[in-house]
Amino acid sequence: MFEKSVKIGAEYLAEKMNRKTLKCQICGNSGEFKVFEVQDYNRAGTTYFEYSICSYCGCMQIVSVPDNLSDYYGNSYYSFCLRTRNKVIGTFVHWLMEKRDIFEFTHKGYIGRIMHGFIPRPVYGVIGNYTKKFDAILDVGCGDGYLLYLLEKLGYKNLSGCDRFITRETFNKNLNSKIKFIYGTIKECSEEYDLIMFHHSFEHIEDPRETLLHAYQKLRVGGGYSYIHSYSRVKRILEIWEILGSIRCSQTYFFA
Repeated sequence: MFEKSVKIGAEYLAEKMNRKTLKCQICGNSGEFKVFEVQDYNRAGTTYFEYSICSYCGCMQIVSVPDNLSDYYGNSYYSFCLRTRNKVIGTFVHWLMEKRDIFEFTHKGYIGRIMHGFIPRPVYGVIGNYTKKFDAILDVGCGDGYLLYLLEKLGYKNLSGCDRFITRETFNKNLNSKIKFIYGTIKECSEEYDLIMFHHSFEHIEDPRETLLHAYQKLRVGGGYSYIHSYSRVKRILEIWEILGSIRCSQTYFFA
């Protein structure tokens, strides 16, 4: 059923694909999946990984997650340095994006309104509509904490973030902040939360089903909810792969 929906570069992909008997880590389906070799975007020409496409749910997933997955990010990975860009143009663009993001929450500010017109981010408005300032919020895969610092600036009081691919030094840069950072995965988070966010991070998680179970167990009884936001779609990544010949292999899952 999925094969009919993905026709991007059909001849190009056909040359590179074979089939293996595997089990989907998302839906649990077992069977023969399309499997193809992909070179890593950051190590083009030297490092290759196998990806498969589930014949039932259409999820594209890495066949074997490398033990040294953190090495495939690097210190310059975008979510690790959203708050610390040094170049003038980078700082100015960052300032514009922050104005836009504040507008998404508050619907206030002329500059933010203009930026919203060009590059909207309505998902932030969803967070603002369904949360209160004293809600316990956890951002899984928080990077350098940009979204959490933005929420703190907007008056949110009970914020936490976890990320196992970022250094403790990055978490400790803002000593005036009350945000609680956990160097690790959601398994190391011991509190209950009103909202657990996976903002562009769920596709990087090695064990998605187990992670969702942990998220369910850590939601506050009677009122907690989880939110997943991802642009990692199979059709889009196959288009990128056909053009560039490589993808960022730190992303372990792409969804149909």
